[in-house]
Amino acid sequence: MRLKLAFLKGFTLFAPQLEDLCQAFGIATSTGYWWIRTWNRQGYDGIREEGKRTGCPPKLDDWDIAYLRTLLVERPYWTTAQVRELIQQEFGVLYSPDPVVRILRTHLKMHLNKSFFSGLPSPRRCRAAPEGGPQASI
Repeated sequence: MRLKLAFLKGFTLFAPQLEDLCQAFGIATSTGYWWIRTWNRQGYDGIREEGKRTGCPPKLDDWDIAYLRTLLVERPYWTTAQVRELIQQEFGVLYSPDPVVRILRTHLKMHLNKSFFSGLPSPRRCRAAPEGGPQASI
């Protein structure tokens, strides 16, 4: 928003050098023209509302996400593939793995971990302890 307003202020001062102004602000010339047109048609409100991106509507609404959270709490460990399968079974929505990860991180505030249970070492790190090696003391 501030970038757009600063650009428009710069345009009022340096209108003949629009290409140079766009380059200085790091935007494409077509974007500069778009912002100017929007300002001329709708003013401040148009510039403010322009920042709202529409995109595709989400396939799962807030209620679905809340229900998914309750389903995920039933088990302590999930893989992305399992969550993807759960979403398909419960909601009839087939996601690729990336949107499933995005849902887990942004909406559910869950963090991904390696696919090994906590407390168990990774198979790559499993080695037999040498005899006579260091012992843990209590």
